[in-house]
Amino acid sequence: MSSHDTISHIAIIGAGVSGLVAAKYLLAEDSFTSIDVYEQRDSVGGLWNYTPDTEEDFLLTTTATTTDKTTAFVPKCGSKPFNSPIYEDLEANIPRMLMQYSDLPFPADQQLFPSHRQVLGYIQAYALTIKQEIKLGVQKIRLKQLEFGPNKWEVESIDLSNGVSSRLVYDAVIIASGHHSLEYIPRIRGIDEWRHAHPGSIIHSKDFRRAAKYEIMNVLPEITRVSAEHRSIELADSTILTGVDGIIFCTGYLHDLPFLSPLNPHLISNGRGVEQIYQHMFYAPNPTLSFVGLPRIVSFSVCEAQAAVIARVYSGRLKLSSIETMQQWNRDMIITRGDAHKTHTFRHPDDVIYVNSLISWASTATPNPRLGNGGQGKLLPHWGPLECTYRRRSAAIRAAFRSHGPNRHLIRPLADLRFPDDSGSI
Repeated sequence: MSSHDTISHIAIIGAGVSGLVAAKYLLAEDSFTSIDVYEQRDSVGGLWNYTPDTEEDFLLTTTATTTDKTTAFVPKCGSKPFNSPIYEDLEANIPRMLMQYSDLPFPADQQLFPSHRQVLGYIQAYALTIKQEIKLGVQKIRLKQLEFGPNKWEVESIDLSNGVSSRLVYDAVIIASGHHSLEYIPRIRGIDEWRHAHPGSIIHSKDFRRAAKYEIMNVLPEITRVSAEHRSIELADSTILTGVDGIIFCTGYLHDLPFLSPLNPHLISNGRGVEQIYQHMFYAPNPTLSFVGLPRIVSFSVCEAQAAVIARVYSGRLKLSSIETMQQWNRDMIITRGDAHKTHTFRHPDDVIYVNSLISWASTATPNPRLGNGGQGKLLPHWGPLECTYRRRSAAIRAAFRSHGPNRHLIRPLADLRFPDDSGSI
């Protein structure tokens, strides 16, 4: 972005963990004429909105591109097609101290690893702290870069309650719609025959809801072939298992942006990651398009740190590198990470390093005398030794938590597990 770019009107696509915090940090800059948040569901919270029953039939999927799509799926008015990947008994896989925004602690009277309902309640409480109207039940169906201005974006949306569509133009767009929409199911010999012979017996984990439905479940490595006639599956080592009643594919998701008109260079080729992205946020060729929440790490912290940076860049208080430098960063990142699956996946301590680097970057913004904190505006603290320890030991803490069986729901402070209390130091 050049120094003469002025951003006044911003659209945020999604009102989940990432979209809400993006709105809050944009508002804190006190620099924008309008900030519109689009959410296709009828409530905030994104994927944490549990959908009890699904009737989805899977689609065989190998790649995801935006080159042959310009319009997203539009449901019938009044329908609720946006299934969540949340299952009935799901609990967070990291302790609640890492499942919170910096300015709203997770309630201490709730279990150490919150249930999905508790997480949704927390997100909804956070939304109440944002003085911003959210367009609920409004789906974006097309986003395109306008030819008359390189930094102008048109968002076409439809109100799902009445079918009324609208088009608005923005100076910048933040995509915060997550990456749990397009299920990845590999092509396997015999899968189509099985699907037609035994309807409903093959699902993706996105549609899994209740373990009680399955008497015996086995976790298997790569499947190479299935037989509908014999209800058998063949594994990569040629082992054949018979008497199989159903198959649940836990094969993850592909990145997909069906509402985004083709860009050059493209953002998605094989669905394994979003390409041409600087620091996992900015579309390098035109950073007025950005993303919050691409990295697969502690989502609340990384989304907040990304939001702090993006808000300061769009208000003009923080400068980006040249387009050439940003594109080179992306090329170097791909070389370093290698496997496309790892594009947005961080392991500890890389996740902590990334979050703290963004917080440090945001702190270098030019002060604005209209803002608080000495002109720095809304600040967030770096991760310290305590948070780093929670992150490093989260798997061990979770194992100790789950070892309590049904009584784990009574565990509140970390001290109940004989780990150091979350109010002290480690």
